[in-house]
Parts: sequence; structure tokens; C-alpha cells
Amino acid sequence: MKELASALPLPLVVYEGSDVHFEVYRAKDLHRRRWNNTALKHLVLAARSSYSRYGNRPLLDAYDAKAAIYLVRARYHLKGNAKEACEWLSVRMVPGDGKPVGVGEPEVFRGKGKTMDQWMRRKIPHRDLWKYVASSSRMCGTPVYTVTKDKKIILLKEASHRYTAMCFALVHRQFASDYPMEKFPYQYITAIIRADFYRKGLAHIANGRRFYPAFVPAHTFLGMKRHTIRTKRDIYSYAFPSYWLDTKKLLRLVNDLRKENGKRPVKELPANVLLPLARPNRAIVRIAEVRIAAKRIKAMLDKFVPDVPELKITQASVWYKSMDRIIKAGRLKRIEQPIR
Repeated sequence: MKELASALPLPLVVYEGSDVHFEVYRAKDLHRRRWNNTALKHLVLAARSSYSRYGNRPLLDAYDAKAAIYLVRARYHLKGNAKEACEWLSVRMVPGDGKPVGVGEPEVFRGKGKTMDQWMRRKIPHRDLWKYVASSSRMCGTPVYTVTKDKKIILLKEASHRYTAMCFALVHRQFASDYPMEKFPYQYITAIIRADFYRKGLAHIANGRRFYPAFVPAHTFLGMKRHTIRTKRDIYSYAFPSYWLDTKKLLRLVNDLRKENGKRPVKELPANVLLPLARPNRAIVRIAEVRIAAKRIKAMLDKFVPDVPELKITQASVWYKSMDRIIKAGRLKRIEQPIR
């Protein structure tokens, strides 16, 4: 972390608040494979390593090749601590056009026999759908840390991010500035997010009010009933159940199976508990030390364990206005000439 921080380029823009300093970076440009700076790339990868709590997911995927990828650093002082604390947030914006085609989000949800991108084609009046869609994805952050006088990095393991909502808003405001609608007509923004993280992590609180990014549920946008939209579980849910599934109900189901097979209950499940289901052509699988038919356990999961993340589809005009409200509530001053 120390080496990366010392090799940073100048930020695109700096914002000052009453007790916080934000620096916005673009680590990679839209539709360009090459990264803008090696240190920024490694910071993105360091932030994405936080996904390891959910399982072994590659830090990069095919969509990164065409995505614009951003980082924001928030710098502030903790109460009772003279040292400056730092936190980083990374978000990527994936355009629907370019290869691979699509954004990798509506495609993993289905309803009424079709994937959500197929339903979007019916709703959005454009022949070339993906030219008008971008996704906001891969949000992640580094641990909060301080820097000592001799420039050593000390991770503050008990500290939580304070400025996730503001950093999130600044990323999207910068994307809108870098890629204006007149030239890059991404009129619809998709995202996948859990309600618990949305409520806790993306609220900016100012003067007793809560300001949130605008996320319109896919079922609202498409005029469907909420329960009709489900994830295609073979894509991510079985490989990363602790993110995609209701873990309390999953634990209850697993313990019911263990009891049925004469085994004691467990208090928690490993991140890869359902990984055998992600492997194709497995008629019989072993889940938490229980041998069971793959078809049976999948049916039980569908019946008793609901999805947690929800697909959102939001008009870009509504999306960016919500970001501007967050930034305005923070009373930030934009510094036109960044100082390293």
C-alpha cells in the first residue's frame, strides 16, 4: 500500500469538505484495454480482494477490458487520533456496447421465462439496446489506514468506511463529466445491490437527513411483480452464496439436512458450501457433509432460500440527479487545480 500510494499520479479533481478531502482518479478509460497507471491498477485489485470473504472470484473479468474504472480516496482525521486516516473506494462503469456485448447484470436475472435484458428490449425503444445502457458494478474498498511520520501504513482493522456514499456519488459525477450524454448516450444505468448494504453503506447523513443514490428496482422499471424476478443461480449464487443468498435461511436448510442424516448442526457455513452445484453434470453432490441429489437440493434452495441482491434499472437523468444531491448535501468545494 505504501509503494502504491507514493506512485500515484495527480487526481482528476479534488474536493474539500469541512473535515474531509476527496481525490478522484480514473484508473482506466472507457473502451480502452490499457490501464492509465500501474499504481492505480494495483489499488483497484487490492480493493477487489475484499471480495474474498464471499469466495474465490477472479479480480479481473472480461468486462474490465471495456469499462471505465474509478477510485476515490477520502482523507480525514479520526476522533482522538492526530494521524490522518484514508479510505479508498473503487467502482467501474461498464458500457453495454463493445465486446463482450452487454453489461453482465440484467443477463443474470430472469422472470416469466425471459432474462431481464430481453424484457428491457421490450421496454426501451431502441433497436440497439446496449448502446444506451451502462452498469455500475464492482464497488469495493480498501481497509481504512493511517500513515505514520516515517510513511508506514497502519491498517485500522476495526474502523469502517465513513464516506462510501460520497465517494460513490463522486465516481458517477466524474463519469458523467468524462463521458457526457451527448457523445455517450447511456440513458439507463443498471446495478445489483443488497438492501442491507444500501441502507447502511450508501446513506449520506447531513442535518439529520439521509441522502441515497437513486436505485429503481427492475420490477418497478419493467412493470412486473417483484417476486417474478429471480437470479439465474447457476451463474453466481452457488459459487458465492454468502453474497447472493439469504444466509440465515441457507444455514437453517443445511442444518435440517444434517439432522435428517444424523449429523449435528453447524453454527456457520464456509463460503464455498454450495460450490459443487456450480460444477456442471453433477447428479449427486456433497453439501456440508451430506450426499444429496443435485436436483433435489436445487429445488429446496429455490423453495426455502430467497435471493438477497436485487437488480436495479434507473434512468440516467434520475441517477445523476441523486448523485448531485448527495454532493450538494456534503457542501464540497471543488478545487480546479489538484495539488499532490
